[in-house]
Amino acid sequence: MNLFIAKLNDSGRNLLKFLEQMFKDVPKSRIEKLFRKKDIKINGVRTSDKKYILKENDKIEVYGIEHKVQKFNRTKINFDIVFEDENILIVNKPEGVVIHGSDSSLDMQVLSHLKYEKNSSFIPSHIGRIDKVTSGIVVYGKNYETVKQMNQNIHKFEKIYRAISELNKTQVLKMKIHHNEIDKKEYMSKFYGKDTITNFKVLENGEIEAQIITGRKHQIRAALEYLKFPIKGDVKYGGIPSKRVYLHSYKITFHGLVGKLEYLNNASFKTEVYF
Repeated sequence: MNLFIAKLNDSGRNLLKFLEQMFKDVPKSRIEKLFRKKDIKINGVRTSDKKYILKENDKIEVYGIEHKVQKFNRTKINFDIVFEDENILIVNKPEGVVIHGSDSSLDMQVLSHLKYEKNSSFIPSHIGRIDKVTSGIVVYGKNYETVKQMNQNIHKFEKIYRAISELNKTQVLKMKIHHNEIDKKEYMSKFYGKDTITNFKVLENGEIEAQIITGRKHQIRAALEYLKFPIKGDVKYGGIPSKRVYLHSYKITFHGLVGKLEYLNNASFKTEVYF
């Protein structure tokens, strides 16, 4: 029998999601079977309710499977901190670092910085993401309530990027975007795909600012290729070869947050751009 006491970071999560996080090495089909057989107790009462919403200090008993504690190896930290408090961590990601999927990913670096030890179903998580080739701001939530609320409101945040491109005209591009699986690229179209809106501003230093209103994958890169002014170094999207892709997540401003995160509304965070 496995006994868990729900922590504050488990509060608000449904029972199925909690068990999937605590038993990462167990197939989901096996966890579903626990509910069918009522091999789970909440506060001493057997249950098959997968949607039960946990409360802090709930006692969860799970029978019939083994719990293995998930280990997180420490890794070298290669980012600058833009801002940190009890709810969020904002970092400046270097170009060439993946967000997740490797032992040296930004996610693993953040867990190392936070000295994270798994004692609940929650793992600190990024809010949105940027490409490996893109540098700049990435936001992390340090507790479950923050991650949940920020993901619900991410479409309200103002996100501005800097890039080097030969674009010579400030403009708003409204197009659709779709994925081509053959060459693993996104393409802009007038007729097919998901709606996008990108505001481009040409700066006096020759760089451009791009504000993404819709936040689709590779939106800025595909938009500038469509306009025939691809980002310098972005060979995949028609740019001339260079030492890097000159795209940087420059600034974020929060909006739409409530409760304990309301203090972040209208707060802006930005980084220096080193192109």
